[in-house]
Amino acid sequence: MQHQDLLGNLNVRQRVEVDETLELLDTELFEFLASESERLYREATAQSVASSIVSSDAFDSPYVIEHLMRHLESRPHPGTLALLRTLAAEDHAGIKTEAARSAERMAEQDVSAPSWVDTVSQHVEHVATYRGVSSADADEEWILSVFRHGDNLEAFLLEIDRLNCGEIAEVVPFSGDRAEEMRRTFLTGDFLENNPPLDVTEIDRDDAAFYLSSALDTMAAHSEEGAFADPGSEDAELELHELISLIGLLTNRLVKTRMLTIVESHGAHVDQPPEFGGAPRPLHTPNYGDITLEDESLLEKIFQVNVELAGTKPPVWRRLQVRGDTTLAELHRLLLAAFDWSGERKHVFHSISGEFCDPRYRLEFARDENAVTVANLVNQTGDDFTYVYDFADDWEHHIRVEKVHKPSGDVEYPCCSDGHGMSPLEGSGGVHTWRDVVSAWKHPKSPDNAEIVARLREALGDERADDFDPAEFSLEEVNDRIRSQFD
Repeated sequence: MQHQDLLGNLNVRQRVEVDETLELLDTELFEFLASESERLYREATAQSVASSIVSSDAFDSPYVIEHLMRHLESRPHPGTLALLRTLAAEDHAGIKTEAARSAERMAEQDVSAPSWVDTVSQHVEHVATYRGVSSADADEEWILSVFRHGDNLEAFLLEIDRLNCGEIAEVVPFSGDRAEEMRRTFLTGDFLENNPPLDVTEIDRDDAAFYLSSALDTMAAHSEEGAFADPGSEDAELELHELISLIGLLTNRLVKTRMLTIVESHGAHVDQPPEFGGAPRPLHTPNYGDITLEDESLLEKIFQVNVELAGTKPPVWRRLQVRGDTTLAELHRLLLAAFDWSGERKHVFHSISGEFCDPRYRLEFARDENAVTVANLVNQTGDDFTYVYDFADDWEHHIRVEKVHKPSGDVEYPCCSDGHGMSPLEGSGGVHTWRDVVSAWKHPKSPDNAEIVARLREALGDERADDFDPAEFSLEEVNDRIRSQFD
């Protein structure tokens, strides 16, 4: 079969994505990846390219994966081998397996990868993340994240631009002894010479992952608005790509420390979220969009909404019936029950009117979810907004209004009227990891899937594991959980 024939079933958008990706995979990229110096910069770039590939649905097709591997194998080079081995460490069952095979074949041609690649698949442990604010000027802020990667200590120092919507102005990675030295000087609060000392506090991993994700969103928005100076400058563009790649590598470190840590208490619920301590200031400018309710009759109407867990394959979704006067805090509890989340992790609602969350999080950019109703955010068919649960695993729930109607006297609201698929296990590492878990369970005899299947069976126990079915959906069980939340 010819290479081009492998792409015959793609739509136009997917075909464009594949073509653009292949254009990136050029000699200049491979030469950069082949270098032995500044290994974290090389790893960040390789991971950025690999992440863009595995996150594209165009590369879900085995034919497109084969096309990609042929393209890479036709260019034997240390940098190409470095990218293949990085792809082999990604959480995408199809790409992971084929990239490993392609890497083996290239190595047999006496192509040697740079030494930094040897650490890509090593264990990552989050040591701590700190926030430092200048005692003289609250607009001067830094974040330091420290990790144990294999036998090596790593640190990422981030300068926060508070005057520019909380963007990350610079990321400087450190490794080995330099990482330990940076951690020591940061904690003493005097790592900046001839400047006032820092007030340093430790922040948790979930907050750090959320703020980094928010910073990337802010930077993407500014890029689209043309907010970056001299966008036509090739050097400026390279600096921006390098910055985003380093942020992506840091975010990956934060998430990777939780991958395949499947929570054994899946299914347990809490009536009230735990008390949360202070969080660092968010990397967002407050968005106080209009939430005025012009038609108060909507408060008494029933909103039929479709809630889909983004990126799940096959799709995991619920059709919910909820009154217009339901607060977002109550909607949060409904979503916990509908998707079988425990409620032990943080959440936020995103809409065109702004962001909303539990006020105990103390996120400056978000308003109180107790003071806003469903009818404040949406009022007609097609309106939508997003609910994100767990800032590290980043479970995005896309909520779209399907119908607005009068309540029925024989229906108890809120309720679930339809759905499909079991919700992912909490703490499983995000949607891509969960897709690999599902794929591995379907093909348990594959050597590549043995570890995932073993971990899942251990977490579930033999009895639950024997009944494990990712496509399973019980309307009765969902509504029983909803009743327990609202009775």
